[in-house]
Amino acid sequence: MNWISVKERLPEEEGKYLVYSDWEGCEIGKWMKNGWKVWKFDFFDEDLAWDEPLYTITHWQPLPEPPEEG
Repeated sequence: MNWISVKERLPEEEGKYLVYSDWEGCEIGKWMKNGWKVWKFDFFDEDLAWDEPLYTITHWQPLPEPPEEG
């Protein structure tokens, strides 16, 4: 997978993506119609775990497929 610049385009569908910023590096982001949210690892409640980033997300890409059961 290749990184996509947010200047080039944004995701077409809401959902979880791998995001990159010069400040935080790689992390999990959630694209919503009102912008990006990022995963806060110190929360255990999925509904409370997403927060506004305090930095600029520069690139994104779809999450990889989960591993197949062996």
